[in-house]
Amino acid sequence: MSEVSIEALRRNLAAKIKQATQTPNPPPTRWQRLRQRFLTRDPKARGLRVLTVVTLLYLYIEFSFSAWLLDVMSENASNRVDTAEAWGRLISGFAVALLVWPVIFARTRRWRITVPLLIVVSLAIITAVYQGERKLIDSLVDSSTAESRAAAVTGALLRQGLATGTVSASMLDGLWADENAQSVAGKAFVGVVSYMAAQSDAARRQTMAIAPEVVRAVIEQNVGGRDAEYQRFVDSQEDIRGRHKYFYERGIQNHQKELARIPARAERDWEHYLDRLDAKNRKWGRARLRDRSGELVPGFVAPRVRDEVRKMGLDVPDSWRTGDKAYFVRLAQQKYRKQMDEALQRELEGMPPNLGLEAFAAHPVVQKKWRISLGYPDKVARLTLAVISADEFNKRYYQPVLAGRTMDRLQDYRSQARDYGAGGKREAEGKKAYEAMIAPVFALTLSLLGALVHIGKTGLLLAQLASGWRFRSPLVKAGALLAAVLLVCLLARAAISTPLTSHPTYQAWTQAAGGQPVLTAVLDTMIKMQSLAYPVFDVARQGLEFVAGKASR
Repeated sequence: MSEVSIEALRRNLAAKIKQATQTPNPPPTRWQRLRQRFLTRDPKARGLRVLTVVTLLYLYIEFSFSAWLLDVMSENASNRVDTAEAWGRLISGFAVALLVWPVIFARTRRWRITVPLLIVVSLAIITAVYQGERKLIDSLVDSSTAESRAAAVTGALLRQGLATGTVSASMLDGLWADENAQSVAGKAFVGVVSYMAAQSDAARRQTMAIAPEVVRAVIEQNVGGRDAEYQRFVDSQEDIRGRHKYFYERGIQNHQKELARIPARAERDWEHYLDRLDAKNRKWGRARLRDRSGELVPGFVAPRVRDEVRKMGLDVPDSWRTGDKAYFVRLAQQKYRKQMDEALQRELEGMPPNLGLEAFAAHPVVQKKWRISLGYPDKVARLTLAVISADEFNKRYYQPVLAGRTMDRLQDYRSQARDYGAGGKREAEGKKAYEAMIAPVFALTLSLLGALVHIGKTGLLLAQLASGWRFRSPLVKAGALLAAVLLVCLLARAAISTPLTSHPTYQAWTQAAGGQPVLTAVLDTMIKMQSLAYPVFDVARQGLEFVAGKASR
């Protein structure tokens, strides 16, 4: 045998001896098999650090916005609610855009392509989400039934009462006790109570039972109470005195001045009449003033001249001589006087001239305008210019007006459901109430869910940075995130309890939900989770406000 063959046999034998003496590798564990199936090592994934930083920044903004949103939704300020909803749609759009960023990082290799593509795609997604949420709400409003709109109107009353503090602790079986009204869960409850009340027959019955007190208190709060209304009345008295002096009396004085100018205006009209005749023929007009016939034009021209004078507003008869100045001037003065009298009547709206202050204030025209300016009904006692005390005002005007306003507003909540349907007299009001009911539901729920999803996503990104492991499939990753969010929500609903959510009235409302029990359960979960999330969110908001305050100095 050759030396090569002997050496090969020696190596082969040594390898077999080594293999025989080594301990065999143990089979992979279940965790290792699962990891190999669903995970892969990718510690240097492109854009990983950028995506992590941007997601953390988004979370900070989302936390701050969620805290601000909850505060806004608990207030009775529709303009601020609309602003918050608009910002919420923008942030939701960016949250969705962030989910697409990993795909863009994976499909591109150069930053000069990646960055513009990220911007373009993000703007497109933000716009689509913003418009999509708006159109979805509009579609839900348009397709809502008359019954659901009527329920939304009732729910809006309850929300208004809670937000303004006009629902007291003694109402709703003690649901809105101070500890509940001032709690985080209470803030979230105010934001979505319109929907929750609209879905529960018991809630609507309880709302209508306290409606007279709530409506009266809300109206009184809106006007600022008796003292503010009394001051408005006193100010209106001064306004009436001013109208009499600067509008009524001055209007009559100006009228008298204009009447004094009438003779001169009539004379000017006569001169203008002569000028026109002179311009037509130099032998007419002034050239014939001394004519014994009394005509300033030949006889065959006189009918045409009379027609022209009639067009000036002077109704001269066919027998009028074209040179009769006295008759011409008298008709001109009558015309101007009539015009000025009619103008004065329009200005005074039919009131007679020369009324004293008291008579002016007592005139029906003034009384009607006065009541309208104060928002008082026609049946209220006659308004007076006399000085009256606040107590007398309360007895004579404030209490009757408040009672009338309350009854009028209560009629809105006692309307038939069909009035809110298509073509109904309250269709617009019903649509507005329905939108005001569902928009906060979208805003608060999507904000919290968006935060939960991206908290989970941030955890995965940080884990990938630390260990290098990530999910192989984006679909598996999405499923894991959704499952985690769902599990957190289920655990939160089962484990978290607050004085508000454990109150029998609240329990009855959520358990007796009508056609949307799932969404009612989601809102119940959101209210409970906010009691834990809001303190964290509020810390982020305070930090953002501090930074913004420093930057603005």
